[in-house]
Amino acid sequence: MSYFTRYVLEEQSGSVSIDTVKQRAAEENLDIDMATFDSELRGGGDMYEIDRAQGSLTITGVTPRGDCPETIALLYENLRDGPSVEDVAGESFEDEATTLSGNSEISDLGAVSDAKVEAMNDRGYDTLDDVLGATVEELAQVPSIPLPEARKIKQQAELASDPADQLAREALARDLGLDVSHHNTPDIETLVEQGRDGASSADVISMDMVKQEPGEPIRVSEEWDGEDWHFQNLPILNDVDHPLVPDMEGAVEPKEISLPTGESISEVVCNTLARGEKGVLLEGPHGCGKNYLINWVMWKTNRPVISIDLNESMLAEHLIGSMMPQEDGSVAFEDKLIPYCAKYGITPVFNEIRAAPPDVTMALHQLLENGEMVIEESGERITPHPAFRFIATTNPNTVEYDGAGSLNDAFLDRLRIVPADYLAPAKEIDLLDDRFNQHRQVVSRNVIKSFVSVANETRDDRSVPTLSTRQLEDAIYWTDENGNPRGTLKTIIKGRADRRSKLESLEQYVNDTVPKSVTSD
Repeated sequence: MSYFTRYVLEEQSGSVSIDTVKQRAAEENLDIDMATFDSELRGGGDMYEIDRAQGSLTITGVTPRGDCPETIALLYENLRDGPSVEDVAGESFEDEATTLSGNSEISDLGAVSDAKVEAMNDRGYDTLDDVLGATVEELAQVPSIPLPEARKIKQQAELASDPADQLAREALARDLGLDVSHHNTPDIETLVEQGRDGASSADVISMDMVKQEPGEPIRVSEEWDGEDWHFQNLPILNDVDHPLVPDMEGAVEPKEISLPTGESISEVVCNTLARGEKGVLLEGPHGCGKNYLINWVMWKTNRPVISIDLNESMLAEHLIGSMMPQEDGSVAFEDKLIPYCAKYGITPVFNEIRAAPPDVTMALHQLLENGEMVIEESGERITPHPAFRFIATTNPNTVEYDGAGSLNDAFLDRLRIVPADYLAPAKEIDLLDDRFNQHRQVVSRNVIKSFVSVANETRDDRSVPTLSTRQLEDAIYWTDENGNPRGTLKTIIKGRADRRSKLESLEQYVNDTVPKSVTSD
């Protein structure tokens, strides 16, 4: 129980109540003697650190004793500073599994005993493809297969499958317009059946989408049934199936840095948008997750959003509108994105706001300063829709991004500048592990740790290209394709280097830190 308690402590990032630990153990169907656990807690000693304030028992620390049980090692393969599954089980999954074809029988998997093959067959799991197409939770619904064993079966199936076959199935799913972003690709027969229903077409953002208003706040809706009506103080709107609300269903919740105020970035963003008096400017290095966090907030609150990438060649007429000839021979002003967003309650996200030309920032400043927009050519005065909000992103105003331009102080005064940055290593590892290994192990946690370690070496060294979180995501995908994490990271670094880069010491660090293959870590 001490190993499981340590994991829950790290997962919760702090102290945890005894009841929470017991509840988690019950959820995972762990065979643990709770009476012994209670005795260890109340008996003192130096295994558990206990806070007994106000008569309650809260665990603040734990030093595990003895060997980690196999069930817990299987359930939490990557217990920090603890033994790996291989150490506990006494054998390597890689050694157990040879490459199998998708139609291989499940009896070829060493993790499935003869006694359990029939139970799995009864539930429709006959081949390797059947197992690969199921989630761990679905496998655990087979009688006599507990969750830890289901995880082992799933992992061994992934290791036994041909990586090229897995990638091909995922590619087929994408061509059919199916969601494979969370690595839970159906088996080939299911894909074929879904494909016969017709592949999806392209999603195109049209002005008709922009002209659709969002829902009203759910708190004033007649359908409100008492559920949460705001997300970190930002009111949640009724879900009207607006096409511009981000779809983050099944996505990993953003990991966040803490600001000097003690708040998370999303708290500051939500509080600022809730007050509605200022826009939000998220300032941080490329690929650190600024837009991901914005889309998460918009999804949680059912708010439509449209992303606009700015550049120095853009003119105000591209975003605000211009006089255009009409069919009857007259000339009239035709709106573009900014007036539409203001009229219909869409939240624009202006990426790289420092690259905006002065006439664009002048129009945006007018909207933020006066709470309205005046179209000079037509004389129209636009009072924004109540749901309209303003968000912008930018890279830091530093030497590394010295071509980004600058913003005048008057415009900046209308924005709350929120500093974003790369996550602390432990959080970045957790984020990538959660994002890629939810349903199948794309790369091991040890490979992810090595990638993050190299990335952090680059982020304070201007003599080498900086590796962002987004580039680590690409490295993980690429490693999944070739099985060579060290070579992958070297290739990405060289691809981003310029003639001023000094790569010798970084390449040596990669050699010393990153495994040569996915099976050698």
